Amino acid sequence: MKRTKVNNDSYFFKDWSTPKLKEYALEYDGIVHGESACYGSSDIQILDGVLAELDNRGIKITSKIEFN
Repeated sequence: MKRTKVNNDSYFFKDWSTPKLKEYALEYDGIVHGESACYGSSDIQILDGVLAELDNRGIKITSKIEFN
């Protein structure tokens, strides 16, 4: 059964559009892993939930480690 309705205001990540999930993934990755990281445990849970939903949709997520 394919989900056709999108509700970007929903509490559940599964209801969000893929573009909104990608936007949140980038935003929360910056919050948790960014240059001036400042986060709490709820930020990590949100990032994990968003990444899990993207993975469920078959979207490959990569990360990049850089050195100075």
